[in-house]
Amino acid sequence: MTGGAAWAKLDTTETRTGSLGAIIQTDTRTGWTVGAGWEYALGYGWSARAEYLYVDFGDWTTLTGTLPGPSISNLNVNLRDHIFRGGMSYKFW
Repeated sequence: MTGGAAWAKLDTTETRTGSLGAIIQTDTRTGWTVGAGWEYALGYGWSARAEYLYVDFGDWTTLTGTLPGPSISNLNVNLRDHIFRGGMSYKFW
């Protein structure tokens, strides 16, 4: 079992036809993670492992504000992720 804090750097871009170009916003989000994994000895120094993590960065609104001309859209975001990892290892000693 594992759990703890998580951080992510997110770049959001909005481009509108006929406007002054792209609007780019960078956010660093703080969230949390929980997960579990297992490892199994295959023999002769080899082992296999697998891990699952759930990461939640919550809900927020990005790209808020106005520009000369059209307004920027308010984009409501909820970022959650499921991470699956697997691997094999060899123990030399």
